[in-house]
Amino acid sequence: RSWTAGALALSAISQVACQTTAPPAVKLGSGPRDSVVILNDGNAMPLVGLGTVFISPGGIKRAVDQALRSGIRHFDTSPDYRNEAAMGHALERARRRNGVRRDELWITTKLEQEHHRYA
Repeated sequence: RSWTAGALALSAISQVACQTTAPPAVKLGSGPRDSVVILNDGNAMPLVGLGTVFISPGGIKRAVDQALRSGIRHFDTSPDYRNEAAMGHALERARRRNGVRRDELWITTKLEQEHHRYA
């Protein structure tokens, strides 16, 4: 995998984006739900999230449930973590259990280099 090429491409995209748009606004609050960055399109992305790289599919249910109960609404995953399916099921179960609407969640994933191609 060429992480360097991906980083250079991301850097180039970021430089263009910074030249044409205003910097995002950061709002710090008293808890994980209140601390967000306002993106250029108006969406609010939570600054605090649960990274799932080292959580096994078997442990993800408990981790997601505890995170939602703690106010965390941002979840980071990747196909490489091999827990995305378990995470999806755990999020749906915990979301319903804790009364969290889907539009309150911010889910981040990655697209591996070999999947990048022109349309």
